[in-house]
Amino acid sequence: MPVDSRLIVGARRADVADLAVLAATATWDGPLAQTVVPDPRLRPGVLHAWYAILIRHALEHGRVDMSVDRRSAAVWLDRTVPLPAPPDYLRRLTIGCGPHTAAILRHEQLLERHRPRTGHLHLAVLAARPGPAGVLLAHRHQRLDRAGIAAHAVAGSVDELIMLTGAGYRAGAVIRLPDGPPLWPLWRRPTTGRAATRRPVLATAG
Repeated sequence: MPVDSRLIVGARRADVADLAVLAATATWDGPLAQTVVPDPRLRPGVLHAWYAILIRHALEHGRVDMSVDRRSAAVWLDRTVPLPAPPDYLRRLTIGCGPHTAAILRHEQLLERHRPRTGHLHLAVLAARPGPAGVLLAHRHQRLDRAGIAAHAVAGSVDELIMLTGAGYRAGAVIRLPDGPPLWPLWRRPTTGRAATRRPVLATAG
């Protein structure tokens, strides 16, 4: 069913701080966040710093969709073309995340080793309850279907796995951080449109 485009807006640089708070709040008690930042007192600040870098990067190399009330967001990275690292990433991550930087990098390196090599849009963060999440996902999926582009995500909890498989993703083999929670890589093939190309999503999916 088509999604009313008036329900979704694209984020801008001025939204980064608020979106980082939203993402940290939505994910702070999940299994992955607890593993990366075990101390709950430090977790919100570390996640905020990490997500702020990620969201800024997605604004340059992907898409950040928000509900019009700014209470839900989906952060997508464009991997239909080579994706550069965020500028000065290690220094910025170390300043914002301190001693948790190593755990974050281990997580990112694990996901990179298991990332599909076929061009796709990568759902890096989904900060939304199931209902709003469905609207955000449908909004982006419709555009990816028209462009013939696949989507990739990694579920860090059973609830995320159920939500994403319900949105058309298929789960692959479980991967796991050392002493960490199971992670489920997921893949969604485009249901319509032409075959996926190496053209940037920024040029094909508004």
